[in-house]
Parts: sequence; structure tokens; C-alpha cells
Amino acid sequence: MRINRIILLGLFVLALVLQLLFVLSPHGVVMTPDGALYSTIATHLLHGEGFIQDARSYPIVVPPLYPILLLFVYAIFGIGNLTAVLVIQALLGALTVVLIYKTAEELFNRWAGLFTGLLFSIYSVAIYHAGFILTETLFTFLVALLAYAFMHLLRPQATYRTAGLVGLIWGLTCLTRPHLLFFVPFLWLLLFVVRKCHGLKLAGISTLLLLITIAPWIGYSYVEYGCFIPIASHGGIALWCGNGPFVNPDRYYGSTLYANDPLFTAQSKEGMSLPLCEQDQFFRDTALQFIISHPLKAIDNTWRKFVLFRKPVNLHIEVSGVSVLDSLITVMDKWLLILFLPGLLFSVFPKWSFKQNQILLWLALYYSLTASVTIIVSQGRYRLPVMPLLAIYGGLAISVFLYGLTKGLARAISWVRELRFW
Repeated sequence: MRINRIILLGLFVLALVLQLLFVLSPHGVVMTPDGALYSTIATHLLHGEGFIQDARSYPIVVPPLYPILLLFVYAIFGIGNLTAVLVIQALLGALTVVLIYKTAEELFNRWAGLFTGLLFSIYSVAIYHAGFILTETLFTFLVALLAYAFMHLLRPQATYRTAGLVGLIWGLTCLTRPHLLFFVPFLWLLLFVVRKCHGLKLAGISTLLLLITIAPWIGYSYVEYGCFIPIASHGGIALWCGNGPFVNPDRYYGSTLYANDPLFTAQSKEGMSLPLCEQDQFFRDTALQFIISHPLKAIDNTWRKFVLFRKPVNLHIEVSGVSVLDSLITVMDKWLLILFLPGLLFSVFPKWSFKQNQILLWLALYYSLTASVTIIVSQGRYRLPVMPLLAIYGGLAISVFLYGLTKGLARAISWVRELRFW
């Protein structure tokens, strides 16, 4: 136990120092249009004006948890104190390392936990995005926390209290970004396969707590806007941007690429001219109409986007103006993706319980596929939330490789000694 605490403390300090060194540097603060939106909402909340946004020319409803985080930071350290926000995000990044160490250590062994923590501590894509006023760092932390909670839910000793806690964490994750909202049937299926009827009871409690957690926000949105909004209002727009005749997965994704496409421009103007409650439905229906009319094309687009999603970061897009990090980001992102595959193969060995660790794979695949169905604006940004899960498998791969190497060296030394004796 003492060694585990020393390792945990060391990994936490390493991750925190590396993140602080970057976020407090001149390159540390990156304010995007989305960041300005979140900051504006937090400022209005602090003034008691509600979830009002006037940073966009069109109405939009975004999940509330990140603006609430900014609200607390601004209330303590002053409105617009972005440095304080980045320090909090650096702390969340370091806590993410602690969580995935614990997950890998409990699933596999201490060495797998150590290498998992080291991999993500120096993972430059995570360090870089901690400097953005965006949901990525908070969402990545919550995904890692949810994976740790899901792992405990699959254990034979899981209780109803565990299931309730999972539902609460799940709800907070969805209130940051709603990507995992429709993971419900997958969890039910997995718990039924692993725990049979008792698993269905646990799944039911988790789902109930999930709904209870997100219900106040959905109720507020209904009262405020007069229609049902499933946490955020831009799901249909994202689906439409990723599914249409103007989509070309061979190019880097981003709506600016569609600016000269007449069909994209016409449909965009038509949808944006509608009231908020009708916008999302219009874009969703338009996207589904294309998918139904061109199913093979839609499947091909999704598959090619999925392949693009798994590729290392595009440096020209991700780190423009931060040339010092270029090579580091390329190397770290590539190797983390490479190490995932052997780690996944090792995880099915009888020595470890695949019944418990498979939830990491389910989460990673589910998130990657849902992100691939919709638009991919940035490979690194949108892939970051699942990289802690891939790092766990990468840490296992390194520990197995080193174990095999040390065993081989020990046998070689023993063989040389026997030759000398002879």
C-alpha cells in the first residue's frame, strides 16, 4: 500500500508539473469561439441572469457543467480569470492520471498502472488541450472516472450503492458532453452477459440515477425554450455536418471546407433561419434523409471517418504556432495508438478478468463510432476523452514486454553462467 501511494503521488506531481509548465507558458491560453461562449454563460450566471449566451449570432443550448465550473472559478478568483481556469484544468489532468493508474493497477497489476500513468502524464496532446477553455479536460477526467466506476460495477461484489454512484457520475459526464447518453443499452447488455438478472437490476439503478441527474437540466431547458432538448441543441447539426453529399472524409474535417458548396450553404441558411426548437429537428431530418437514401455511401463515410479518427494528430491543424511541441505530439500520439493493440491482446489472457476490463473497450469503441458518425472537427480534440482508456492497454503492453525482456535476460545470464562453469 505504501508503494502504491508513493507511485500515485509521483505520477500526480509529474502530470501536474508538466501541465502547469505548459498552461502557464505564453502558449497556454487558447480562447476559441466555443470557449468565449462558455465564459459568457458563466459570467451571466454569476450575475444571476441564467444560462444566457450572446457570444453567438444564432441561439444554441450547450451542456451546463463546464459553464458551472467556470462560474465557481470566476466567483472565487474573479470574472475572466483564465489562468485560474487553466490551473484547475491542470489539476483535473493530473487526477485523470491517478484514476487510470488505479484502474490499470486493479485490473492488471502495479507495473501496468505505473506505465499507464507515465504514458498519460507525458501525453502531449492532453497537456496541449489543457490550455484550451473547452470541455475536453473536464470531460476526459469524467470519462476516466466513469470507466473506473463501470469496472467496479462489473465485479461480483458490486452493490446497489455502487450502481447508484455509477449513475450519478454518468449523469455528470453527459452534462459535460452528451456523447455517452445513449450508452445505456450497451451497459444493460454487458451487465446481463456478465451478471445475469442481478446485472439487470444494477443497470436499472444506474440508468435511473443517470436520468435523475440530467432531469433538472432537461426540465429547465423545456421551461426556458418550450421544447424537449436532450442536454444540447446541436446534436442534429453535428449529424448533418457529418452526413451529406458535401462530406469528404479524405480531407480534414471542419465546416469551413464546405463554405463553397452550394448545397451546404443553402441547407445551412435554411436551418439557421428556423427557431431554436425547429433547428435541430431540421438538421437531424436532413441528415437521416441522406443516410436512408444513400446507406452505402453513409456507411463508407462513417468507416473512413473512423479510420481518420484513429490516425495520429494532424500537426498543421492541432499545433499551429507551437512548433516546439510538433515532434513530441506526433511521437506520443502515434505510440499510444500503436501500444493499444498489443495491450488489448494481452488483456484477454486468463491471468486477468476480461469480464471487467472489456468495459474499457466498449466505451472506447462506442465513443469512437458515435464521433465518426457525426463531424470530426479535430482528431486530437475529439479523440482525447478515450485516450486514457487506450493508455491503460498501452501500459499493460509495456509491462508485459518488459517482463518478457527481463525473463529473457535472466535466462541468458543463467545460460552464460552455466557455460562458464562448464
